Amino acid sequence: MSRFTIRDLATLSGIREHTIRIWEQRYALLRPGRTGSNARLYSIGDLELLLQVAALNRNGYRISQLAALSVPHRNAALAALPYDEARQLAVLHNLLLYFYRFDTAAFEAELCGALGRWPFEVLLPEVLLPFLLRTRLLFGAAPPAQGWAGVRLRQLLHWAIESLPPASAAHAPVLLFSGADGCADHPLLYVQYHLKKAGCPVLPLGSLAGTAELEAVLSRKVPDFLLTVLPAKPVATLARLSALLLRLAPRAELLVLTPEQHKVPLELPLRALSMEEALRTLLAAPAVAEGATR
Repeated sequence: MSRFTIRDLATLSGIREHTIRIWEQRYALLRPGRTGSNARLYSIGDLELLLQVAALNRNGYRISQLAALSVPHRNAALAALPYDEARQLAVLHNLLLYFYRFDTAAFEAELCGALGRWPFEVLLPEVLLPFLLRTRLLFGAAPPAQGWAGVRLRQLLHWAIESLPPASAAHAPVLLFSGADGCADHPLLYVQYHLKKAGCPVLPLGSLAGTAELEAVLSRKVPDFLLTVLPAKPVATLARLSALLLRLAPRAELLVLTPEQHKVPLELPLRALSMEEALRTLLAAPAVAEGATR
């Protein structure tokens, strides 16, 4: 991805589109190209500059100051930011730049350096989750050619989950599963990590090609909750899942992780939730909460 729209820049930098336009017009901070329809188009260099300015602006620098800084002075100001929050933001911005430049070696070096500086439980919410959200890798919406970073972070999440002690609860575990492609399992891994960290029993089923595999599991183990990601064909797939649960596990509740912009048919017996809503729901459930304290 070598060209970015103003919406892309707003998503990646956290700076609103309106603010980016004002900075362009008032301070000549960016000089975008134009499409045939006169829409703004930005380069990777524009993205780098905006990420740097966003980090410094968030840490007390006025935009009028930043617009006047030379590149060496701006880099020196970034290097002098004293707080962990500022350094974590710098890591996030570097990962974004290396990702879009397809610089896998620099991406890996930045990631390993961050893992050596902060514990995973700090890095996950401050750097890794924002990276997945901003690049649209979280729910598998990024182009396939950009999936390499998603694979690397999936490996890291698996490692973090396996590093946690096993849950000792006797209650039925939460069943986690994704669709056949398995490309959108980052949200499930995020929830699994936090549930296991809290001592809650979890049974990850991985990618299921159809309901037959799930039926085989439910015939042996009836959970209180099943958690999945919004599938590519939500109406038909979720209708089949709901019918299966009514037949084999009528007391179990189906939770579906969804991006904010997606809607799920309300007539289906399920709950569509964000990752944080799902975690709050599961951790507050009596059986899960009791299992976590055993």
